[in-house]
Order: sequence, then C-alpha cells, then structure tokens
Amino acid sequence: MKIGIIATYHDMVITAEKLKKRTGVEFLISEATYDAGVQEASRMQEEGADVIISRGATLHYIEEQCSIPTVSCAYGAMDLIYALQTAKQCGNHIGVITYAPVPVEKEVIEDLFQTEITFLDGYDNPQRNLRCVMGMKERGIDVVVGGGMTVQVAQIHGLKSVLIATRPETLENAVDEAIHMVNIIQRDRMELEQISQIIRYASDAILLTELSGNILMANTGAKELLASLSGGQDIHSLEELPELGALLKRVRTGKSYQAELYTVGEEMLLCSQQPIWISGHLTGMALFLQHISRIQKLEQNIRTHLYKKPGLRYTLESCVGESEGIRKCRKMVRAYANFDSTVLIIGESGTGKEIMAQSLHNLSPRRSQPFVAVNCNAIESTLLDSELFGYAEGAFTGAKRHGKAGLFELAHKGTIFLDEIGSVSKNLQAKLLRVLQEKEVWRVGSDSPIPVDVRVLAATNSDLCPKVQRGEFRLDLFYRLCVLDLRLPPLRERSDDIPLLLQHFCRLYGLDPAAIPHDILREMMVYEWPGNVRELQNFVERLSLLYPQLSAEDVWNSCLTTGQRIFNPPSLAPRSDELLVHKGTLQEMTDQLLLKMYEECGGNKSVLADTLGVSRVTVWNKLGRLLHEDKGDSTQSNPSS
Repeated sequence: MKIGIIATYHDMVITAEKLKKRTGVEFLISEATYDAGVQEASRMQEEGADVIISRGATLHYIEEQCSIPTVSCAYGAMDLIYALQTAKQCGNHIGVITYAPVPVEKEVIEDLFQTEITFLDGYDNPQRNLRCVMGMKERGIDVVVGGGMTVQVAQIHGLKSVLIATRPETLENAVDEAIHMVNIIQRDRMELEQISQIIRYASDAILLTELSGNILMANTGAKELLASLSGGQDIHSLEELPELGALLKRVRTGKSYQAELYTVGEEMLLCSQQPIWISGHLTGMALFLQHISRIQKLEQNIRTHLYKKPGLRYTLESCVGESEGIRKCRKMVRAYANFDSTVLIIGESGTGKEIMAQSLHNLSPRRSQPFVAVNCNAIESTLLDSELFGYAEGAFTGAKRHGKAGLFELAHKGTIFLDEIGSVSKNLQAKLLRVLQEKEVWRVGSDSPIPVDVRVLAATNSDLCPKVQRGEFRLDLFYRLCVLDLRLPPLRERSDDIPLLLQHFCRLYGLDPAAIPHDILREMMVYEWPGNVRELQNFVERLSLLYPQLSAEDVWNSCLTTGQRIFNPPSLAPRSDELLVHKGTLQEMTDQLLLKMYEECGGNKSVLADTLGVSRVTVWNKLGRLLHEDKGDSTQSNPSS
C-alpha cells in the first residue's frame, strides 16, 4: 500500500516523515502547492500511490485534474484558534484568508479574542490568493493568518503572517482514513473483477468459430439458441442461419467488438466478440451471447454493489433517551420493521428522522440491501426527477452515454428514504404515486418501464394535512405514504432525556460532563429547544472546542443568542398559566391583565400581539395609554416600534 502526502508547507513535511514508522504502508512525501502539487500527485500516481493526502486549494487542484482518490487533512477549529492566539501577539487587526469557510462561528471567534478580525475565503488559485492578500494590505491589516501559500505571499508583500498549521493528530487521522479507503477500494476492485469474470465467461451462449464462420465449439446455452433458431437441426456454420448474418460479417473482420445488441429470431441478445490468437496467428473468434434479461439482472446487482455503503451510521441504539415518547417510538420502529408498507416519519428538524429511517432499514429483512437517502428539498426541483428515476441516453443535452440509473433503481431490493417529501412538486408527486402503485419507474426520455422492488420511507418536518387541504400535496399520494406513521417528539416534550443526551454527546466529543454546572442544566430543562437534539449537540460540540478558554456559562449564553437570532423565542423562562389581578372594574382588571401579560412577554409588543391574536397597532394603542399613565411622561407613541 502506498500513500502520497503533498504538504503545503515545510513543517507539514516533517510531521509526515514521522509517520513513516507505520508498518505495512509506504509513504511518498513532497512539498508543493497548486499546479506543482498536481504534478507531484501525477508522479506519485505513476509510482503506484493508491491515495493522495493534502489540504486546501492544493487538494482542490488535485481533485480537479487527477483521477486518484484523495483525503483532506484540512485544519480544524483548534488549529485556527492556536494560530489566532499567535497572531494577536503580532497585531490588533487580524485578517484570516482561507480556502474554505472557517470551521467556527466568526462571531464566537471575535468574542473569544476581543479584537477585530477580517475573514476572506473562497480563493481557489494563486491569483485570487494574491488579490486576497493585497486586499488585506489595503485595509490596513496588521497580521495575516492563513495557509502555506497565503503566508508566503503575505511575507513577500511585507505583511506579518501566521500559518494555520495542521496538527500531527489531524494528519495521522487523515492517514488512518486513507488506509481505510484503500482497503475498501482494493476489496471492491477484487469483487468487481470477479463479477466482470462472471459476465464475460459464464454467459448464456458461447460460440468459438473460424473466420469463415464454421463453428468450432458451442456450450449448452449456445446449442439451445441454435436449435431454437433452426427448428432443432444441427448447425455447423453461421452461414446456415440468415438471422446470424450480421454476426458473420463481424466475425470476418477479425476485430474485437464489445457489448452490442442483436435481435436473433425472437431473442434480444448482447454480443461481444474477441479474436483468438494462437502462436501469433489469428485463428478464430469467440462470441459471447447473453440474454438481455440476464444482463439487466447482473447490471442491477452491480449498481447495488457499487452504491452499498460499508455500513449505516445509525441503529435504534443511536436514539438516546428513556422518556415515554422515545420508548414508544422505538417500540413502533421494531414493529414497523417487519413489514414492507410505507412509513411517514413526522418530526421537527433535529428530532432524528434519519436515525429512525436507518433503524427501520437495519431491523428489516432488507438490511443487507442498499439504503438510499435523498433530501428532496436539497436537490433542484428540475433535477430531482432525473435523480430519482434516472434518464435514458440522449434524454437531454449533457446526458451521459448509455443514460443513468436513478436512485429508485439503486435502491432495488432495499430501502429508499425520501426526506422533506412535502417539498416535492405536483408533477413529481404523480410519478411517485405511480412508483408506489405499479412498482416500476420510467427513466426520463425512456419508452419502457423498469421494475423495482423498493420499500419507501418518507419524512416531513411539518404536518402535510394543511398542504393537502390547500391542494399543494396529492391526497392519494398522502395515503400511499402514510400507511404507517411515526411521530417523533420534540426535545421540549422529553426534557427528562436531556441529561442522558448530554452524557452521550460529552462522550462523543471527549468532554467531561462536570464542565456543565447544575444551574445551566436547570435552564436546559425548561428551554424550548427550537433546534431540538441537533441544537443540544451543537452546544456540547461548541463547549468541547472552547472549554476551558470559555466557561460553560459563556458558551451557553452564546448558543442562546444564536437561537434567539434564528427563532426569536419570546422568553426562556417558564410561564405560569395563571395571572393574579386585583378586584376592580372590568376596565381596571383588563388593564392589569394587559400589563402583566406585557411583562410576561419580556416587554415585546410583537410577541404580545401574537399571544393575544390582535394587531401590533391595537396592542400599542392600549399599552400607550397605560404606560403613559404609569410613567407620567408625554412621549408620543409610535405604532411601528
């Protein structure tokens, strides 16, 4: 096994050299960037490298221009933080230039270092890199932080610079990933070669002929084919059957032909022709005739093998929690797994819909077959049709030769998971309905159906019933998808699971649970968690990166600020269902109630208006009088505030 490492700065070469001690792996190490990195990658590939490790724009160049597999050893959040600590000692105004967006919230970085930081990312060639550096210089940046090439350019133009170095453990992890990748590639290459041998030599019909067309040998399948064409007579030459005239012309050319379709009698066959050379002389031809039905089956097996992943990430054990809602969901998943009926998974974003989908597949009889997941909202609606159902050759400009199999075909015998199903267009809904009813797909531009055996799981983060009522989602498709349903509770409805989830994520990110004080845990138990489990995981991951440089309180408040910016919750504190007012006239008690609800809503008129179900102008008119009387000022009210 050979692994090529293309370092973008010298210290990375030194780090890579230390990895040479690993047994069973040969390392090819070089320092280069951009085009020089591509040249080095090509050289390493010629020398037998199985995979290339690099980072940043240089890795992007290699991936675009070389066919060899690659692994990224991009810097992480802590690498950036270490670099910024050094940079702060060199100047107050720091500029960060990176190929990809920084892996940490920019606001968090600025809060952490309490200094002005300018970020630029997206450069993918030396010219843009130079423009980024010169732009920093024009802005009066004191010190530039970036990769190897950025540091070199900054130094040439008289700017202080700090390198974002790749830590040794990051490079070592990349090597582990590369070894794993090479093992998988070698294993798959061997298996695919075995399948190729079966297709080439174990065909239905094999004929060996002279260049004249005389038949030298025919296997059982070939004899059966010839007998069916001749009415049971013995055939000794291709010339004896007009149906084989086209094959005879090809034989007499003495050339090699691969996988061409021929109609022989009532049979549609795939023919391959290979010259037979003995002692340097062309003596005859080998004809491999395969029934199309057999080829279609083998093709499906190959597609399934190529798509099948080494293993799905989630099982039912991945669903952490012991609340009643979660236990009920696990029970339903175990029950649903025994059937082939469609399941509609309903849950807010971050509640674990894909975990449940993969768990359903892993518990089902289809567990050894492909699991294909597609986010219907992440693919352009104009492309989703061809992605799901594939397309035929020549279906549109730019279509691949021989067409392309769709995701339903790739999921044959397995499971397809359609996430965000509510975003699918009406036209595509009709095609999905046909697949569910007829168990067949039509490739775009094709005039013949392809049978598929697929279990369909769908998911939505909102109730589809209003869309059905508005005519945005087909009622017949809704009932086809919702034969079985699984509703996932949001985190705010299973707050008892929060301590278990915290322990789980702390183990995942190597964080001591003791870093989270009890007062924060109490706040978590009453917080509404609009981002659900994903938001909780985000907090633990952020804390694992910043603790102990930042306290848990600071990180928690930062997460709350982020959540408020996105979701604008009215209040994090639990509210009582009762408000106390003093006896008085109806108007006096109404005024007391309005003021108390205004306080409950944190002084936010918009939230109060939504709570009462009235307009903001109405709220302002009523509050304006009360607040004016209470404060005794004469400030003119502004309904737009």
